[in-house]
Parts: sequence; structure tokens; C-alpha cells
Amino acid sequence: MRQWMNENPRVTVSVVGGLLLVVLGYALLRGGSKSADVFDPDNLRENVTIVYSDTGDREEMPLGRLVGIMTGQTGPNKPLPPNFALLNSKTKKSTGKLEDEARWKSIIEQVNQEVARMTSGENKAAK
Repeated sequence: MRQWMNENPRVTVSVVGGLLLVVLGYALLRGGSKSADVFDPDNLRENVTIVYSDTGDREEMPLGRLVGIMTGQTGPNKPLPPNFALLNSKTKKSTGKLEDEARWKSIIEQVNQEVARMTSGENKAAK
């Protein structure tokens, strides 16, 4: 095989180049199609930055931890309010949110939907 590859360098380069294009294309398509579902395991590992509006402090944490904090604040018939914010440990005021307001609202909506689904006994896997 090695001898054939040495005797046919154009074919070898073409095959290797084609494989690289396939791998690169797959990586780009896979990376670009990230799910917006906050409960997707890949998304839960993503780090997000919380900004506290009263002090300007910033805190980085995994999205999974943020979702855990949010679900701990909900319950049956007790959804998160649309203006929900995290408690700033320095000032004891609820002022912490993501910089991206649309994403913050989307996360609140998804947490509320998931908690409602869980408390109603609906099975997500059955959908």
C-alpha cells in the first residue's frame, strides 16, 4: 500500500484532501446545529456569564448549575416569574441575569415548561 501511495502521489493527496474536507464539513455542521434546548446534555456543560446589575459583578457557571438553581425556585403551580433574577450574595438583591435578555427569557420559559411537565406526570420520552 505504501509503495502504491508513493507511486501515485496525486491520488494519495486527493484522497487525503477529500477525507479532510469531509471531516471539516461534519465538524462545522455539527457545531452549527447546536440545540436551543437548555436540557440538552451538551448545553448543560456550557459556561454562561451572570451579570449582577446592582454591582456590575460577573460570575461564570455551567448552564446546568444555573438551571438547577432555577428549578429549585419553582414548584407545582409556582413558575418562575418573567422578571426572575439570581440573588447577588453581596447585596442580597435579586439582580443576576444573563447579558442576553432573549436567551434569559427563553431559559425561564423552558424551565417553567419542564417543571410543569414533570409535575403533571407527562413523560417527555413518550413524545
